[in-house]
Amino acid sequence: MTLHERLEAFWRGEKPDRIPYTAYGFFFDNKLDDPEFRKLTEDGLGLLRGTCAFKHVHQDTEILQSSSTEDGVEIRRQTFHTAVGDVWQSYRKGWHDQYYLKTADDYRVMTWLWEHTTVESNESAMREWLTKLKPWDFAVSFVGRTPLQ
Repeated sequence: MTLHERLEAFWRGEKPDRIPYTAYGFFFDNKLDDPEFRKLTEDGLGLLRGTCAFKHVHQDTEILQSSSTEDGVEIRRQTFHTAVGDVWQSYRKGWHDQYYLKTADDYRVMTWLWEHTTVESNESAMREWLTKLKPWDFAVSFVGRTPLQ
């Protein structure tokens, strides 16, 4: 069985020939030329590749991106600049460090942002992205964090 067949069998409630193992692909992009690492993918390790099946379209909003370095670590910050104020979040080493909602006033800005945002299909970009996957890649659709998390 291939990685894809193992995962599909698992999700159907069937027993694959062996346990399918996957890891976040972005952790290993710099190792794909390493023959020892490639042996892992040839032996069945799958790399999860995430994309999003939809996109947010923000009206009357400026989205600002900035990067800085703190203690040798890159910090990326994304700010939504709206008519009623700004909210921002930051990422450290690619992971969320601070979220948009930090103060009570941030809820007012996020409510305005939500009311001025539409969600549209990202199907054409997703189909193009799928054609570029390697046999060891496994596609997943990320939907982002929710307040419940």
